[in-house]
Amino acid sequence: MTNLRKLELSFGLATLGVAFLLSAFLLKFDWDASLIVKKEFLVRRELLVVLLLFLIPGALVGVGSYAHAARRRAWGQLVLAFGAHT
Repeated sequence: MTNLRKLELSFGLATLGVAFLLSAFLLKFDWDASLIVKKEFLVRRELLVVLLLFLIPGALVGVGSYAHAARRRAWGQLVLAFGAHT
């Protein structure tokens, strides 16, 4: 594996990790805010927001970079581009 492929793979997986961390932070922040203002915490809505904003694009980037860099699959570029675009 060349250095550029290793770099692509490491940054793709790092993007996935950051997406998980941001998701956990957002859920915790919203949970704490709902306790402070004494409002109901809407779990389904919050999970949908986290999925659409962070987890799905992060997973697409991670899977696409792995498929393209490690497995040398051409469709990995398409998945990676779609994940980076969203």
